[in-house]
Amino acid sequence: MENIIKVDHVSYSYYNKFTALKEVSAEIKEGGKFAVIGANGSGKSTLLQVMGGLRHPSSGEVFYRGEEVTEGSLKDKEFMLTFRQGVGYLFRMQIFIYFALQFLMNYSLVLCN
Repeated sequence: MENIIKVDHVSYSYYNKFTALKEVSAEIKEGGKFAVIGANGSGKSTLLQVMGGLRHPSSGEVFYRGEEVTEGSLKDKEFMLTFRQGVGYLFRMQIFIYFALQFLMNYSLVLCN
């Protein structure tokens, strides 16, 4: 299976002072499942932001379907459109609202039937 996203030895520091990620490597394969779990402040959100192109690593590389994701590549209109159509970032509150609405819709359907 092809790698959708590959993170290779990625490090990220806030203000070049506070290390959030150090030498992280991961692969998300097409059709696969991927979970990021850890304690508060362990770099989960930072990793997902790097994978989603919202932040750029201090060192290391991020690839989307074999193409490197950089500030420069995201300025290329064709690559940026392909990347943005294939990769999204859903914030936590939106996930909660989505599942709450799904629950309410499913529950109301049960009551109506």
